Amino acid sequence: MTFNNMSELDPGLVEILLEAKFEPETFDNPERVPTGSLALDYATSGGWPRGRWSEIWGDESSGKTTTTLLSIAGVTQNQGFAAFIDVEGTFDESWAKKLGIDLSRLYVSRPTSTEDTWNITRKLINTNAFDLIVVDSIAALVASAELAGDIGDQTVAINARLNQDFLKRTTRELEATKTAVVLINHLRFKIGAPNASMAETTPGGQAIRQYCSIRVRMEHRFMNKHNLYSKGEIVGSTFHGIVNKSKVGPPFREFEFVLRQDDFFGVDQIAEAGPLAVKLGIFQTKNGGVFTGKGNAYFNGQLLGNGTTQVCKKLYDDTDDHALFREVDARIREALHKFSKPVEVVEDEPEADALETTTWKGSLQDHERRFNDGEQDPEFDDDLLEVE
Repeated sequence: MTFNNMSELDPGLVEILLEAKFEPETFDNPERVPTGSLALDYATSGGWPRGRWSEIWGDESSGKTTTTLLSIAGVTQNQGFAAFIDVEGTFDESWAKKLGIDLSRLYVSRPTSTEDTWNITRKLINTNAFDLIVVDSIAALVASAELAGDIGDQTVAINARLNQDFLKRTTRELEATKTAVVLINHLRFKIGAPNASMAETTPGGQAIRQYCSIRVRMEHRFMNKHNLYSKGEIVGSTFHGIVNKSKVGPPFREFEFVLRQDDFFGVDQIAEAGPLAVKLGIFQTKNGGVFTGKGNAYFNGQLLGNGTTQVCKKLYDDTDDHALFREVDARIREALHKFSKPVEVVEDEPEADALETTTWKGSLQDHERRFNDGEQDPEFDDDLLEVE
């Protein structure tokens, strides 16, 4: 039986529903898995969310896989476990070791089809033993029907349907675990789009975009000024990106980090510490205000330099075992931890001698109620207050 309005319900049931007091269910913000870059941690409001899907996509050589490997390195170094679903078959153990990954805490799988990929991923999720699972990549998935057929056979949207079926089945299972799942995807262009900005898309269907809580768009800065050189050779590259979707924090935050490949492999944290500290308001001006990138910057009363460029140079040139950088880095991590921590709502406890319960009837939007030392506002209407 269908009810169109409240008047068709049983009057007794209506009274019960109106008098019922429902306790709202609370949902905490998800915990995070660090991304390996403080700048990306800030852009994603703390890192990859646990119990959620995330997607990182972009051009070739834009740092997608390396970024996820850096995240895996952080997990394994903190005695956690990670899994890498190598659909493309390009996982390199030597490169993973250089990035700091403990291979004894990493599970690597190379499935042969879309169905195998999602079955393995689902089993890993349900173990609740992994902190991070990376699937590389959505664009490389091949359905069993495609493998059984000939090259050129039409299998329209078969992967998109399989992806949607998997996400529908597994999303609630993932929500109940501590695992963060990151899906790597490629960049494609639609045929016949009216302009270049509307032509960009990702393979795998719309379901992946809809189910992911975070989507990160990566790009590689190929210009010479964005590279680090040593003896004429490139030893570092700058990667830029934007969080173009976020259900767990503010979207459209941009980030940039430098990946070094000389005597040190990994993110140049000193290079990203200066600009990030400016964004977080960690540096001060001479008068104690927040340093915004122009003028002299101070930290704990110490002059760092004029402008963000000189501040970064000061952090690099610190000869005291980088003590200044470590202190700034600690302040940044503390600020990011507070930023990603769920907000605690503290309710005022009722007074011990307050034996009467006051309830409001009617709308309170038209008047602001203020009480001063027990005196009633002259515009206050006695009919709106009832003492039980």
